[in-house]
Amino acid sequence: MKDEELAEAFEKVERFIEYRYRKSHANLFLLLGIYFFILLIFWGYDSEILEIIRIPASVFSIGLFILFVFLYFIFVGSGFHLAYKTGLENIEEEEKPSFKRRERISYLSIVVIIAVIFAVVYSVASYMEVVPHIAFCFGMGAANVLIFLAVKKIHGEPHYHGELFWLGVVFIISAFAGLLLPRHFSILFIAFIFLGAYAASAFHIYADARRMLEESVTKEFGTLFSSKSKLSNPVRLGIMILLKRKNKMIFSEIQKVLKLTSGNLNSHLNHLERCGYVSVRKGLLSAGPRTIVEITSMGEEELSKYLSRLKVGLTYREL
Repeated sequence: MKDEELAEAFEKVERFIEYRYRKSHANLFLLLGIYFFILLIFWGYDSEILEIIRIPASVFSIGLFILFVFLYFIFVGSGFHLAYKTGLENIEEEEKPSFKRRERISYLSIVVIIAVIFAVVYSVASYMEVVPHIAFCFGMGAANVLIFLAVKKIHGEPHYHGELFWLGVVFIISAFAGLLLPRHFSILFIAFIFLGAYAASAFHIYADARRMLEESVTKEFGTLFSSKSKLSNPVRLGIMILLKRKNKMIFSEIQKVLKLTSGNLNSHLNHLERCGYVSVRKGLLSAGPRTIVEITSMGEEELSKYLSRLKVGLTYREL
């Protein structure tokens, strides 16, 4: 089932936004882990690698970066954009400027933190002759911790950025551990740390996102059959589905198809009419006066939402 269908299936989409946002973060972490792993291996064994592939180092680096950006827009950027768009559409008009401002400040903070951290790392690596991949690992650790603190300050707890903090801690500890190893082995160690830490975080977030969605779907699925749902009664649902197919029907036609007594059908129609889902009127047809039942635009919309949520509830394990 597509993400757009999931969004339409819920009246309240907060959990969907969190799910899509988390899933995009998992994609980003997995992509970063693979990218940094390849980059670190290339740094450490560039001469051996270039002898095999026979491509200039600058071309290899640029090509790898372009591939990273391309995959980012496909697997990460689209998810962030959808979550942002969905969130913006479902908040009050007066809250939208604040929402947009927080998003801008968040992205600006990340850019500034990364720029400052790596300017410092570059200076330290140059003047103190620190091994580049060790300095890079320490810089990534510091950047992750600072980004975690900044984003938490801007957005608060519900944005689930705890993984950034623990990634930062792992990278900082690994940088110090890497100093104890010979250079040839330390770069392998750091490369696998990046791949393992980011991959572990990604799969943790995937599981968390799936749990959040399943909890939301299960809760929503339960609501479908509770007394809160106006269409939980199978007879009313049957009436609405019949009217959806034919738009309007005669009272006796509905009674015949659903095998109901006049009193029973009349009771259900009164309930649906009070909800604004159907209109019931007397009309003069060629066969004589008849009671005509017609579905309203509100009724069509509510039926569509109900069936969409029902579909999600029955198929969510395939997501």
